Amino acid sequence: MPVPDYLDRQESLQWHIATRNLFAWLMGKPLVGERLGQSIMRLLEQMNYYRERGADNLGDILAYLTRIGYTRVASRPDHALAMLLFSENMRLKDIWLSAFVHCVGMNEMIADSPEFEVCCTCVSP
Repeated sequence: MPVPDYLDRQESLQWHIATRNLFAWLMGKPLVGERLGQSIMRLLEQMNYYRERGADNLGDILAYLTRIGYTRVASRPDHALAMLLFSENMRLKDIWLSAFVHCVGMNEMIADSPEFEVCCTCVSP
């Protein structure tokens, strides 16, 4: 699966990781990457790139996220912040509200999450 020519070395690495995650989605396995939220967003990009037009990529990724356990956000700051990032970008109100409420409840825990830096830059005004 070739990398688009216009990508630099770092972007090519991210492309390969996202492609690996496409196979993880197909096989029902966990995602890899530095940040879960970014991995989810890149997986959706890969799904949009490789799958046929009209495929329900959003519905399929949401089913996968639920099945694999990423939407369980109670006492899981990484999951809550990743879902907050994903739902903010995709405009998914119910998921965003759940993730946001759990982030507020885990206020002391979320600053230690590797997801925190990325998530907060995406949702700040």
